[in-house]
This record gives sequence, C-alpha cells and structure tokens, in this order.
Amino acid sequence: MEALKASISKLLLGKKPSLVQTETGLCVKQGEVSGHLITLVEMPALFNTQLSEQEVLHQTLQCVSVCVTGVHAFFIIIPETPLTDEVKTEIEMFQRIFSSRVNDHTIFIINQQSQTEQLDETLQAVIKPCGERHIFYSSRTDADQLITRVTKLLEQNSSRQYTMEMYCEAHIETQLQHKREINNLHQQVTELKMSNRNQTQDSSQSPGTVRIVMLGKTGVGKSASGNTILGEEVFQDVISARSVTTVCQKVTAEVNGRQITVIDTPGLFDTKTDNDETKKEIIKCISMAAPGPHVFLLVLNIVHRFTQEERETVDIIKKTFGKRSNMYTIVLFTGGDMLKKQTIEWFVKDAGPWLQELLMQFGNRYHVFNNNEKTSKNQVLNLLEKIDSMVKVNGGSCYTNEMFQQAEEALEEAKKRILKEREEQIEREKEELKVKFEAEMEKMRMAMQEEKERQDAERKKKEEEFKLKEEQIKRETSEREQQVREDFRKRREEDDLKMKEWMQNINREREENRKQWERQQEEDQKRRDREEEERRRREEEWKEKQREEKEKFNREKDKLKMNKEEELKKLQKEYEQKAAEEEKRRRDLEKKIKDAEKNNKKELQDLQLSQQREWEQRMKKEEEMRKEQQNAWERNITAIEEKWNLDQIRKQKQYEWERQKEKDERDLKENERIKKEEEEKRRIENEANEKIRKIEEQMKIQREKDERERKKKAEEHRKEMKEKLQKQQEEFRKAKEEEEEKRSEQEKNNLEFIAEQHNKEQEKLKRETEQAARKQAEEEFYIELDKKVKEAKESGFKEGCEKVESERTRPGRAIDRLINYFSENREKQKDA
Repeated sequence: MEALKASISKLLLGKKPSLVQTETGLCVKQGEVSGHLITLVEMPALFNTQLSEQEVLHQTLQCVSVCVTGVHAFFIIIPETPLTDEVKTEIEMFQRIFSSRVNDHTIFIINQQSQTEQLDETLQAVIKPCGERHIFYSSRTDADQLITRVTKLLEQNSSRQYTMEMYCEAHIETQLQHKREINNLHQQVTELKMSNRNQTQDSSQSPGTVRIVMLGKTGVGKSASGNTILGEEVFQDVISARSVTTVCQKVTAEVNGRQITVIDTPGLFDTKTDNDETKKEIIKCISMAAPGPHVFLLVLNIVHRFTQEERETVDIIKKTFGKRSNMYTIVLFTGGDMLKKQTIEWFVKDAGPWLQELLMQFGNRYHVFNNNEKTSKNQVLNLLEKIDSMVKVNGGSCYTNEMFQQAEEALEEAKKRILKEREEQIEREKEELKVKFEAEMEKMRMAMQEEKERQDAERKKKEEEFKLKEEQIKRETSEREQQVREDFRKRREEDDLKMKEWMQNINREREENRKQWERQQEEDQKRRDREEEERRRREEEWKEKQREEKEKFNREKDKLKMNKEEELKKLQKEYEQKAAEEEKRRRDLEKKIKDAEKNNKKELQDLQLSQQREWEQRMKKEEEMRKEQQNAWERNITAIEEKWNLDQIRKQKQYEWERQKEKDERDLKENERIKKEEEEKRRIENEANEKIRKIEEQMKIQREKDERERKKKAEEHRKEMKEKLQKQQEEFRKAKEEEEEKRSEQEKNNLEFIAEQHNKEQEKLKRETEQAARKQAEEEFYIELDKKVKEAKESGFKEGCEKVESERTRPGRAIDRLINYFSENREKQKDA
C-alpha cells in the first residue's frame, strides 16, 4: 500500500516535489500541476496500528489543520487485490472520524489495469455513499486525469471545502453517537438480565428435549448438518462462497421420540458480511435457545484445510461465549464420505497438533457426519448419545448467563472497597491532572502566539509573492501583445506568399489550357483530313460499284439476249420442222384429196378439208404466239432496262443525299466544336479571373478579420489580465480576512478542545481507576482460587472429584461459573 501511495504521489507531483516542514512531522508535499498548486498530505493508517484511538484522532486533526483553508478532496486508495476486512474497516473508521459530510469530498482511486472491468458488488456498495466517484489507476494514468476529476468534484460542491469546523462537528457527532450506543447497550444488558431471571426452569423438567446451536465459518456445512439431524430439509443448503444463512434460524422437530431444537447461525468470515455484525447476530442464539443450549456443535469440514480462518473462528467463538462454553461444545466434522476407508480417529491423529489441542480443550468430544446420507439415522443417534453423555457430565445443566450476573455482583462489591481505599490517591492524581491541564493551556497559548507570528510572516511573504505575480502578469501581457503582432506580421507574409503561389498556379493552368487547345486543334484537323480522305475513298468505291453494277447489268442483258436468241432459234427450228412435217402432211392430204376426188369420196374430202383448215389455223396461232413471245421478251428487256436505270437514278440520288447530309452534319459538328472551344476558352478565362478576384477579395477579408481579431484578443487579454489582477487582489484581501477570522476561531476551538480533553482525561482517570480496582479484585480472587486449587491437588484426585460433585448444587454451580468467568478475564488480560 505504501508503494502504491508513493507511486500516485510521484505521478501527481512529479519526481522532485517540494517538501513542506511541519512541527507535527507529517509528510506534506507541494508541486504545480497543469497550473494548479497542489498540496498533498499523506494520512497515516487508521486501523491495525500501535496507536490509541486518541492518538489516531490527534493525527487526523493535524492532517486537516495543515490545509489552512480546507481540504478540496480526499483520495482513498483501493489495492488491486479483493477488498479485505482490514480495508473495509479502515474506510469505516475514516467515515466515522470525518462523518458523512466527507462523502461529498471523497474520490476512490482503484488500482486496476483494466479500465472497463466491472466492479464487484462489495466495492460498489463501499463507493456508493460517496456518489460512486472513482478513477482507475494504472500505468497509463496521468496527472491530468486526477486533476480533472478533482475539478469536477469542486464544481459539484460549488467550490466548498472540508474545513476544521466540519471536523470538529464530526467529532462531536461521533461522541454523541457513542454515548447513544452505550445507553442502548446498557438497556439491552438490563433486558437480558430480566430475561435470564425469567428463564430459570431446569432442563430436567423435560429430559427428552435437546437444544443444539450450530457454529462455524461460512461453507462448512452447518445448514446441511442441521437438516441431517432433524431428518428434513428445513434450512437452506446451497454450495456457496458466501453465507446462505444471514440470521439465526430456529427449528424444532421430533427425532426418535425426542424434541430436538436446532439453531442455525450465520457463518463467520463471509465474503459479503462483516464479522462484527455476524457476532452480534450469533449472540442472539442464547435467547432463542432459552433457558440455554445443551450443546454447541462447532462444525469443521474435513475437505477444507485448517487455515488461519478456522483458528480465528474458534477464537471468536471462545471470546463470544467464554471459556465456560468449552464444557458444552462438541466438534462436528462434515464431509465424512471423503474419509473413504480411513477412520475419523486416524484422520484426527494425522491432522496436526492444532486440531488435537482443539479437541483436548473440548474434552476430546467429536463426531463425524456424512450429509450425503441423510436417511442414515445411526449417525444422528450416535451424536445424540454423545450429547446426552456430555449433559450428564455437566450435571444435567445447560449453558446460561446466570454465572455472569453473579460474578458481576461480587466484582462490584470488591471494586467499591478498593476505590474507597484509593480515594486519596485519586484526588492526588486529579490535582496532577489539573496542573497538567493548566500547563497545556499555557503551552497552547504560546503555540497560538507562535502560529500567529508564523502566519504573519507567511502573509508578508504572500504579499511579496503577489507583487511579483502582478509584475509578471504585466510583463506577460506586454510580451503576449508583442507576440501577437509578430504572429500577425508573419501571417501577412505567409498570405502574400500564398497569393503569389496561387497566381503562378493560375498562369500555369492558362498556359496548359492554351497548349491543350493547340493540341486539340491539331487533332481536330487531322481528324477532318481523315474524314475527307474517307469521304473521297467512299465516293470512289461508290463510282466503282456503280460501274461494276452497270457492267454486270450489261452482261446479264447480253446473256439474256443470247439465251433468247438461242431460244428463238430453237423455236424457229422447231417451227420449221413442224412446218416441214405439216407441209408433208398437207401434201399427203392434198394427194389424198385428189385421190378422193377421183374416187368421189365426199366425206373423206370434208375431213381432209377440215384438217387442212385446222392446220392452217394452228400454224397461224403458232406464228402469232411466236410473235407475241418475241414482243413480250422485247418488252421485258425494255422494262428491265428502265427499272435498272430507275434504280441507278434512285441510288445516285440516295448517295448524293447521304453525302450532303454527312457534309451538313460534319459542318454542324465543326461549327459546334468551334463554338464550344470558344465558350470553353471564355469559361476558363472567366474562371481564372473569378478565382483571382475571389482570392484577392478573400485575402482582403481575411486580413481585415485577422486585424479585428488581433485587436479584440489584445483588448480581451488586457481586460482579462486586469480582472485577474483585481480578482487576485480581492481574493488576497478576503483570504487575509478569513485567515484572521479562522485563526481567532481556531484559537477558541483549540481552547475548547483542550478543556474537553481535560474533562475526558478526568473521565478516563476515573474509568482507569475503577478498572484498576476491578483488576485488583480479580487478582485477589485469583490468589484465593489458586490456593484452593493447590489444596484440592494435595487432598488427592479422588477427594477432589468428590468435592466437585458435592459442589454441583446450585451454589456450587454458581462458584464454578465465577471461577470460569475470572479465568476467562485473566486469559484476556494476558493476551492484551
């Protein structure tokens, strides 16, 4: 923890902070962080120290008094390990000493490398009263983060600080709270005494009743053992690192014809509950088991190693119920199934000297449970037999509080007698205390005078420092104005350079655009030349195609004529052949006609005449047909020629139209290109001119703006420095007045504090005198007791046993209780 404190101090104030010498010897460091003067006071540990409570209070008072105007923030450092009872107790003492008002001024610094890890429930519960203000400290944490957190805290508190007045009020509140708690405890003791008087019925009136109290640390199986004894699930039994039972629980059930009462108590060393709260709850089991428990079952787990917590658990139980409780205690081991083939006797022998000594203190009374076999009644019956044997040895009695009442009455009488004998010594000590009080008052007055002289010297020193600061502020103001003017001049030069560079860029762009236009014109001219060449080539191709088509048409026409002439020749030849055949048939017919005429065959002549007419008609038709075909062929040739000529004319017109259209489009595109080029030239030129105009206008506006800002900032800075100076003067004046007022108030408080301390010391003297008288009475009783013990030893073991048995009457039992009570107090004093 000390190394962690030193690391945070080094982070906050640097490697070489200035040490402030104090009369009290406290570690006070100072340093400047982010423009803030930081005073860091290390508060000593509040818990587990060799100092008394008064010395601890005195040290805390000195820590607060070092900060004259008050404390802005308290840093509580939490180590990276889980939150222990020691740390929680120290935080509780801190809040008890400084009261709940300190919560508004507290920041928790948690030593944790992960900045996003979730805080556990215990730590959240601790920091919740302080507004959950915390910051994670790791190797990546810097001082600005801590200062920022403190600044936010001051804003939340409206710059209020924790002052000496608050500390004094907290101390008074603590004293009043202690007084109220003492009154409550007295009232509870009175109620318990009244309750014990009413609970005097002897256990022999109901011999079948057994009252059992389960004791032990968290997680050893108390609730499970209680369920095994009663034979039913009445107590909540869950495997957990924290106590399932948080308050005492009482359940009565019939076991083997007997009324068995089991009282389950909260576990000690719980991760979520403080041991002091648990002890207060466990004490209630005595009243719940009225008129008193027959047996305390101290539960230990075989599986768990017997660590320091087990030892402290036994010590807490002894201190809570007294040494007399050893006579009523049996050790109950759980987890018997883990023994396997090993016996419990062998386990005890092998466990070590601590367990063996513990069992010796309880008369070697122990038992083992296997809670996994809840239906097995033998282990419960054997336990009841051991309890009955122990009760029989104890004379059939149970553990009650009557012994404490009788012991208290005897001690009070002895104490009064001793106080009366020491009355003169008490008066002498009171007189010495009065002289000491007057000396301390005089010493306090001298210390106050020295403190006043020291504060006056510090005030003069602060006045000189204030004058130096005032001169430094004026010097800084002048230097800053000079720096602002220099910065403005440099900015003007930079703007001029930028303007020159921009103009060069614009001219460069113009030159590049001009070259690009020339390249574009050359490319356009080449493109137009290529297009003209292509046009001429297409025109040549068109003419060549027209010539080829005409030649092809002529060839086809000539071929058609040749085919027609051949066909006509063929027809002519066929016609001539037919004509020859017809002529031959005609001559044959004429010959036949002549022959018929000679023969006077009229019918034959008619037939021949009709055939001749038919032949003539047929010849005539064929001739007409041949002529018609000749005419049709000539017409067809003429139509083909006309059609070809029309097609040629149409194609020529179409070609000429396309050429004209292409030319128009080319001219249109050329005009558009020229127009676009001109427009682009004008646009680029206009843009360049517009850029130049805007840049010049922007530069002008920027310069005017910079000039206005420079004048405005200079004026604001002068005004700010003036106000700061006035504010510091006003703060210095107020601090001076407050210091005077606080000093006088502190003198008054110190005098009142010394007077109060004197009254407390008188009370303390009275209390110590009474305690010394009580101690003397106990020692006298111990001497008498040792004398009787020696006599008992000399008379022999047998006579001693008979004497003990004879004293088992009601007065004898009262003497036994007194003996055990004084023995217990004697052991406590030796331990202290």
